[in-house]
Amino acid sequence: MTASDDLLTLLGSAYDAISSGDVAPLVPRLSAGAVCVVTDEVELTQERLSLRTVIARLGDLAPAGHRLVGGPSPRVSESADRLWVTDHPTVVLADGTQRPLQVTVLATCAPDGSLLVDQVNLAAPVRDRADAHPDLVG
Repeated sequence: MTASDDLLTLLGSAYDAISSGDVAPLVPRLSAGAVCVVTDEVELTQERLSLRTVIARLGDLAPAGHRLVGGPSPRVSESADRLWVTDHPTVVLADGTQRPLQVTVLATCAPDGSLLVDQVNLAAPVRDRADAHPDLVG
C-alpha cells in the first residue's frame, strides 16, 4: 500500500468516525500543531482552529442526526514526504438537507511510514453566488 492509498484510507476513516460520532481514533493521527482553517461560504471570515478542537466539534454531528458522506473522487498528490488530498464531501443534516463542502487534508509521511495530519482546510461553497459579495467571489 502506498502513502497515497494510506491517505485515502485515512480520509475515509475520518468520514466514518465523524458520521459515527466516535472521533477519538482520529486524534493519534494528528501532528502536535495540527490546525484547521475554516472558511465561511462567502469567504468573509476565516478561522484557524486547533484540529483537535474541530474534531471534537465534528463528533457532535452524529448525535444530532447528521452525517458526513465522502465525495465521489478524492484526489491525492504527493511531493517527497508531503501528501495532500482534496475532496468534496457532503454533510447530510438530520432533516435530509445536504450541504456540500470542500476539504483539503495536508499530511506528512513520518520516517516509520505512518501519516500525520498537519492541516485541514474546510470550506462551505457559496450556494447562491448572486447573494455573495461580488468583490470576494467575483
